[in-house]
Amino acid sequence: MATLGNNYFSGITSDNTGNTQVARRLTCESVKTLINMPDVCHHTSLACKDIACLPVFKPLIDDIRLVITHFSHSTFSTTELTRIRKVLNIARGLERIGKTRFATICLSAISLERCTPAITKMTEDENFQLDSYAADTFTMGLKRLIKVLKPFAKTIASLESSQANPADVYLFWLAILANLKRVLDSGDTGFSAGEAGQIRAVANEPFRELLQEGPTDCYISVFYLDPRVFTLTSDDELQLNQMLSSRLRSQQSPQEAQSA
Repeated sequence: MATLGNNYFSGITSDNTGNTQVARRLTCESVKTLINMPDVCHHTSLACKDIACLPVFKPLIDDIRLVITHFSHSTFSTTELTRIRKVLNIARGLERIGKTRFATICLSAISLERCTPAITKMTEDENFQLDSYAADTFTMGLKRLIKVLKPFAKTIASLESSQANPADVYLFWLAILANLKRVLDSGDTGFSAGEAGQIRAVANEPFRELLQEGPTDCYISVFYLDPRVFTLTSDDELQLNQMLSSRLRSQQSPQEAQSA
């Protein structure tokens, strides 16, 4: 940084492991103009991992891994699946779950849901039919998992774009929590109160670490200064702007609040 010039750097980000977090803090203390920004994509990815480890989803994900692993190890099954997919006009095949990119859990579930008709057609097992109880239970589990994880996966893909900016972080996390509220409050998904509470707890943790107790208020401040915030067309636009103003005022000292 010193070689290039500190004035060329406006912020620093990393994951929240002990050594990188300390390095980020020390660098910001050394260069006062740097903004300390936690890695939002890393936190969002870890949220996918933690949700996948919940008891309500873990057996389902184990089954997804078994199916994907079978096809990845069987040339005959993969060839037959490809043939039937073309007959059924299913454009894309199965996708594997990555070891560290936890949002691929959602992508793999989507791919399996997409290919389920082809897999069902290629099997000769009478116990595996689209109208069987086991198949219905598995399909419903896939739909529930996808509905919960899809907002996280979309957020990661969007924030990894070269056109994303810090203002988008708070906006996308509001969208994640709004989607989760709609899914968990819906009677169609069948989550119990305990299961919904566990999912909410996992989602609230990175939101708290990133936006409520983060090293800076960068993401909220930039979101508040973004002109797009004041052109929202939803019914809650006024309430949203009031909430942001109230939060910023609550962080001011009494003297600053009076002068404002």
